[in-house]
Amino acid sequence: MKRIQFTKTYTKDAFATRLQHHLQQLFDKIFASPLVQGVHVKDINISTGSDNIVSHKLGTAYQGFVITNKDAIADIYLSSTENTVKQRQIILKTTANVTADLYIF
Repeated sequence: MKRIQFTKTYTKDAFATRLQHHLQQLFDKIFASPLVQGVHVKDINISTGSDNIVSHKLGTAYQGFVITNKDAIADIYLSSTENTVKQRQIILKTTANVTADLYIF
């Protein structure tokens, strides 16, 4: 996923230049957060009894996930199966069959 960047507009106004400098520092901190660089994957069918592989297309190893929606009462958690390609997929398990939306970061 492409990283968001703050773009400065060069001006002769000293106040505007200082303001842009401070805004850039602020936005650099915000954009550096892995939460900002995440992807929202919708309508994932997750079944009990087996590993469920979900492609995330982050382009880098995931750091975590947040469940944003689900259609059943179920716990969704990381599988204990070794994931050798964390930069492309996340392996999940669940306590009940569920369709869920995940924000992966």
